[in-house]
Parts: sequence; C-alpha cells; structure tokens
Amino acid sequence: MRRVYLVRHGQTNYNEEGLVQDDSSVLTDLGKKQAALIGNRLSKIEFEHLVASDYIRTQETAKIVEGIVEKKATFNPLFREVRRPSRLFHTLHTGSDYKEFLKSEIASFEVDEDWRDSDEENFMDVQKRVTEAFEFLNTLQGDVAIITHGHFIRKLVATVATNFNLTAPIWKNMYSALWTTNTGLTVLQQNEENGHWKIVTFNDHAHFADN
Repeated sequence: MRRVYLVRHGQTNYNEEGLVQDDSSVLTDLGKKQAALIGNRLSKIEFEHLVASDYIRTQETAKIVEGIVEKKATFNPLFREVRRPSRLFHTLHTGSDYKEFLKSEIASFEVDEDWRDSDEENFMDVQKRVTEAFEFLNTLQGDVAIITHGHFIRKLVATVATNFNLTAPIWKNMYSALWTTNTGLTVLQQNEENGHWKIVTFNDHAHFADN
C-alpha cells in the first residue's frame, strides 16, 4: 500500500479578506504558523517525496515544511488551484458577480460538462488535470506528501470516491459537502497490486490542537 498525503496551503491574505485568488496571494502570519504545525505533523510520518503546486502560497508553505521534515520540495503545476475567471480575481466571494458565476456554473453541471464563462478552467479541463495528476503519482515510488489547494483536493477526493467516474452531475451533488481547512490533511491510499485508490482521511486538522 502507498499513501498520498494532501495538504492545503496555509492561510493567505486573500483567504483572510474573502477574495477570489489567482497565483499571487501570500501567507499571513497565521498561515505561516499553520504551515509549521502541519510540518511538525508530517515530520512524524514516513514519506519519500514532497511535492507542491508552483503558486506562491504553496511554495511558501512548502519552504516552511521543508525545514521541518528535512526534504526538498519539487514544484509541479499539475497541483495548482482550479482557475476561476480572471475577470473575478481579487473580487469578493460574496460579491454579486462571483455569485452569478457560481450559479451559472452549477446550473451547467446538469446540461453541459464543457460549459465555460470565459478564461477559467471548466469541469472538463480540471478533470483532465486530475487524470494527469494521478498518472504523475503512478510514476513515483513510495509515499508522497503534496502541498496543494482546497478546490483541487476536493476534485481529487471526489474522483477517488466515484472510482474515477466523476461526472458533472455527480460533482453538483458532492461539491458543497467537501470543504477543506487551511493545512487540513487528506490521505489517499493506493493498493499497488490492483491500482485501486481509497480515501483514508479527509481534512483532518488535529495538528491545530498542538497550537
């Protein structure tokens, strides 16, 4: 059995302000503290590879974790956050424009898996990247810790939960139940004999008790 430890990055300035993120947000002081806490937790787990998204917030989280687990991170764009329309970057999640986008996106899940608003990643784009991410993981030997993003973790988990048969209508019924905490820990396990994956833990943040 091999395990993949998925970690959401620490809190960012845009998380704190409730803004739609691009790749430019940075960790807050709390986010840096969260990164140290998950680093301490990962130091008690044996794994061979430390991988992170190449966005600033995941690189910053990884740099803190690196110093604790004494492993060098590699940065991989496959584990970036799901891209939202650039016209909405730095706007409030509670704003009318973002709410209207979400309403249209959710409605599209029942009728058109390839719907898109503008320049964002749509459902099909993200699922293609999810497939490529699992293919990448299959090239690695041993357990892996990955510092990535909340929405992308949710898509990885939903894909495993549906045995790699996630469709847009199924995602419509799942997405609101899958939420991740900054530096929450999600664990997937693969049976290397038959290739099957399962969910072991979702969004565990017991390490906050060490705070």
